[in-house]
Amino acid sequence: MKSWRREPLSVGDVFMSLICTTEISGGNQFDYLTARLRHASAVASEPAAWLPWTYRATLAAAAGKAAEG
Repeated sequence: MKSWRREPLSVGDVFMSLICTTEISGGNQFDYLTARLRHASAVASEPAAWLPWTYRATLAAAAGKAAEG
């Protein structure tokens, strides 16, 4: 019998892990989650660039490319 509670708890665990890891790495949790949502296709294609400790460099690089043209 599949528990209806198991899956929602797993999703919550993932978000808590992302939030806590972002805090530990010195990032802003709200900014991190917002960046992941705004750049969902980039996150899907290159997830390592969007980890809590790498996303700020990724955003900075994207802003630099946008400013160039």
